[in-house]
Amino acid sequence: VSGHEALKILCNKFEFSVTGNMDIDEIYLKGIKKALKALRLNKDGSKIEGLLRKVQSVAAKAAKKRVIHKNKAARLKKQVARHAQS
Repeated sequence: VSGHEALKILCNKFEFSVTGNMDIDEIYLKGIKKALKALRLNKDGSKIEGLLRKVQSVAAKAAKKRVIHKNKAARLKKQVARHAQS
């Protein structure tokens, strides 16, 4: 394999891995959005603890997979907890 062909193969592998990760990232981001929306639209207080746990769980998983920064996950959890108290 010549140097040019090797470079081409590496570029293709890199593009494949980046697009694959983007799909996973989108899944986590959509999960966060859905959980936050469900929490916002919840009118009765009966389901709020379950929804709060769901948002915190999804945010923590996204931070663990490095989809979002760990400080952003912490801010989301704090905001949601503050919203649940009021």
